[in-house]
Amino acid sequence: MNAQDLKAYYAHLTDGELAKIASARGTLVPEAKICLDLEVAKRQLSPEDLKRFRNYRHDYRHEEDPALRRMRRSKLMAKVNDLSKIPRLRWRGVLVTIGCSIILVFVFDHFGVYEFFRPVCGSVVVFFFTVRCHRELKGRPWFLAIVGALAAVHVWIIMSVPWPSRWVPAKVWEGYVTVDLVAVFIIIALMEKLLHEGRFAKAKRPAEG
Repeated sequence: MNAQDLKAYYAHLTDGELAKIASARGTLVPEAKICLDLEVAKRQLSPEDLKRFRNYRHDYRHEEDPALRRMRRSKLMAKVNDLSKIPRLRWRGVLVTIGCSIILVFVFDHFGVYEFFRPVCGSVVVFFFTVRCHRELKGRPWFLAIVGALAAVHVWIIMSVPWPSRWVPAKVWEGYVTVDLVAVFIIIALMEKLLHEGRFAKAKRPAEG
């Protein structure tokens, strides 16, 4: 293949296919490396993108949907994917969780607010995973402010909504926690984009120089 053929070939590949080739870049001839680097730069794929996409199961027979490509390259999807990488609790952790839950049930029931037990635990889970999946933002004041504001909103919702005291299927609470978690992730992703990529970030750069 000449340089023109290589450029056309790489341009036809999906991000996942291109990432797989980039992972074996050392085996390519110099001319292929140059064409590969040009295509990667053209798509603005970062090293993190290439590392994430090379395990993506794509269809070699069809061109990739541009909308799907943008969605997979978004920081929000990267954070959601981080949830699957969090290690599961071992048996000791499971026993501790069950023990703490039983104690909390008795505490909430003792004070006559048993209906708050599940929403409070759900909110704790949401903010635990929020902080865990945004470790690189923990030093940013705006992130701490948003987490504090969202925590205050959750307290207000818990105190305002008439939560059922009777038994509710676990799937219902799982759905509630999942929707809540995704909503929090979206808010943080939008604020990060606004402050670091939007007009506020652009207005800040001249002052720094």
